[in-house]
Amino acid sequence: MRDGIEAPRGTGTGARIRQAEPGAGSEPRPSVRRIAITLLMVVVMVCNVALTAGAPQHTVLIAGACLALLCAMEYPRIAPGMRRTGTAMCVAAAIVLALTPEPLFALERGLRSSIAFVSLVAAVSILGARAVESGFVRRIGNDLGSVAAQGRYAPLAGVAAAVGSGLSLAGVAVLTSSLSRDETSPAEMRLACSAILRGFCTAICWTPMMGNSALLLAIYGGMDWPDIALPCGLIALSMVSSGILFERLRRGPGERASGPLPIGSLILRSALMLVVAVPILLLASRALGLPIGPTIVVMAVPVAMVWALIERHARPARVPGRVASDALARFPNFGGEALLFLGAGVASSAIATFVPEGLVAAVGGWLLGSAGLFCLAASLVMGGLTMVGLHPVLTALLIATALPPEGLGVPVTGHFAALLGAWGLATSVGPFTIVGLMVARVAGRPSPEVTVGWNLPFFLFTAPCMALAVEALVRLGIAA
Repeated sequence: MRDGIEAPRGTGTGARIRQAEPGAGSEPRPSVRRIAITLLMVVVMVCNVALTAGAPQHTVLIAGACLALLCAMEYPRIAPGMRRTGTAMCVAAAIVLALTPEPLFALERGLRSSIAFVSLVAAVSILGARAVESGFVRRIGNDLGSVAAQGRYAPLAGVAAAVGSGLSLAGVAVLTSSLSRDETSPAEMRLACSAILRGFCTAICWTPMMGNSALLLAIYGGMDWPDIALPCGLIALSMVSSGILFERLRRGPGERASGPLPIGSLILRSALMLVVAVPILLLASRALGLPIGPTIVVMAVPVAMVWALIERHARPARVPGRVASDALARFPNFGGEALLFLGAGVASSAIATFVPEGLVAAVGGWLLGSAGLFCLAASLVMGGLTMVGLHPVLTALLIATALPPEGLGVPVTGHFAALLGAWGLATSVGPFTIVGLMVARVAGRPSPEVTVGWNLPFFLFTAPCMALAVEALVRLGIAA
């Protein structure tokens, strides 16, 4: 198997993401296990949409049971590190649930967030399969390689953020596939890999395609993505701008490119994905009467089919089979994600029931009711725990449930934007996240060096900048 990037099995979103030739990824004879796991994932996705549409509460338990069965069937194949972490979270969740006076409430609340995330990740992976076969997307990756060879950080970061926002990890796979260690100097490789990693982390701060916003929206009742799109998008912009300023200060003005660069075409192609995708999502969401996350789940298969038809990934009669093959090839690789987010969602929900209101009020007092200080504190806590190996999802969910905005005296939208921004920033220094592992593999360096070693100064520089941006948005009434 050699078509691009293959991430360690069971680690991170889309455990196996590759740039494939047309026809790659199809499995003529899928095993019974793959078929069964794919069907379980489909049931989880259907339950997620049904819950959003007002299905009975027991639907969440059905989806949770399917998710647990999926984890059990894939358990031996999950990467050891993720298996240990996910198992520890599930055990902790079971212990805390047994002690809490409201175990069913805590279980249902935790399952809702877990189901929302895994469903969205699976849906986006169907689109990702079409992305890695897309000539349009591959041209973005090729142009990015030319820019990387000139050491131009700003366009690298901007394009990586746009592509990550539109295509999630499939976009990262396409961009990193354009980098060659044989043709790129160590300094250029470091700059390009840092820009791609930070661009992906910037996408976490705002796009619905990543799933992080859907995970938090399942906790913040009564909110949908359009409610947070503007403030979170501005937080993402502040993160990109901070990175550009950081690199300017670190490297100096540098030299002008010696030849013509496809920057205009690169930016135009990257922006076009968002200009087309976002309005379609909003219109579909309104037409279906569903939030953005479930809308993506509903739209993923038909959009993938249309994409395959437009770019001729298969003959028209074979397009449905091609998309079904994508699901059979990708869904069984999500056992690690299912285990990790199942444990994290339920554990954080259960632990939050034991946090006394007095402690929440005290934390709010220490933070002076400031969304900016909350963002800074969340970034430092999440970043520190992520660097020592704790996946940021657990910390993010625990903060969201245990330190709600009303208890801290922070505006709801400001609280959400601050926490999602902190989550994205913390991921930039996470050595055991999937994007960290993917970029490290391309760079040919250990993951701790590529993430913590290359990005810790950026993290420390950006955290206060992002906190100031959050505080400004709250005071201007944009994140009130």
